[in-house]
Amino acid sequence: MKNSHYILLFLSIGILSCQNDSSEVPPSSGEPIRVSASINMPTLTRSAYNLGVPTFDKPFDAMVWASTTSCNFPFDHDSPDNGSNGIVGCHSTVNFQNGTYQLTRDDLYYPSDNSNVYFIGLYPNSGWVDDHDGGSNVSTSFTYTGKEDVMYAPQVTGHRNASGSPTHPSLHFFHLLTWLRVEVYVENDDVANTWGDLQSMTLHGMNTTLEIDVSSVPDVSSADFATRQGNIASKVSFCSPSSLHLWTTDDDTEFTGQSYRLTSSPTEIAYVLCQPVNATAGTDGNRTNEYVLQLSTAHRTGITVNVDLKTAEGTWFEGSTMGRQFIITLRFTESGYVSASASVTDWITGGYIQTDVTE
Repeated sequence: MKNSHYILLFLSIGILSCQNDSSEVPPSSGEPIRVSASINMPTLTRSAYNLGVPTFDKPFDAMVWASTTSCNFPFDHDSPDNGSNGIVGCHSTVNFQNGTYQLTRDDLYYPSDNSNVYFIGLYPNSGWVDDHDGGSNVSTSFTYTGKEDVMYAPQVTGHRNASGSPTHPSLHFFHLLTWLRVEVYVENDDVANTWGDLQSMTLHGMNTTLEIDVSSVPDVSSADFATRQGNIASKVSFCSPSSLHLWTTDDDTEFTGQSYRLTSSPTEIAYVLCQPVNATAGTDGNRTNEYVLQLSTAHRTGITVNVDLKTAEGTWFEGSTMGRQFIITLRFTESGYVSASASVTDWITGGYIQTDVTE
């Protein structure tokens, strides 16, 4: 994507390629591993942290996995390796509160021989499954409901310097999903009466589980992170096909069994964070319909809304929608079809598209 936005967690690290650390290392130095967090570009995602600097009132919780083995993060919940024997291996939730360094966990230390400790970051801070099988499968998976902003920070490296002080690595978090925001309106009260209250909205034919391959490090070594989204996307796959309910904008409940009265003023009422797709160019007579919404009102069911994507310049949107947001406006008309317009953004800014969709 052209303009990826990411969350920066300032840890103690520089980004390195994969390597195996099989040599023996001495016991820990007693130098605890601490991390701090700040937001480089705030997102507008409802479920994501959206302040520039973490505060006590608005902390940012992320899952941080640590290991002395590059690109491999096996661990034992009951007895994690904390560095006391020269080996680090743990998963822990880090609560970033005020911009200062935070402990990854109370008893985690860098090895005393200054060997590397490797980190990845995962958001949200729970629900991740370690799929490591002791063999070729080195991955983690997450099943989402459509209301979570799911992010991944690829591997970075930290260690204790010869002077005894720790380095300061940076975990860069990338959005893994596409954010659809839906607003609706009707031409007049008579048309609203014809359709009846809007009752349900689902996104059809999307997967609900993602898996991240952590066996190698994407190339995010450059400071130009806007060009690195593709490196992240190549490590992510999706499975478990299902339909996703949209979620109400005002109280984050499933948009099913609702009774929303359509009005003449466009109003954002629902959203979903969903699987990205690789959009292709269509034509006016042959649209590719990257996303398909299914709606029901009090008087009509089985309404299908096909959404094809264009750029701000009016050309067909092509490429991955990962990390993008789309504001889809549905106009319910007297003639019995739904007119959909959508503005495409990369979470922050974007364009506008218009497409008519038959019922």
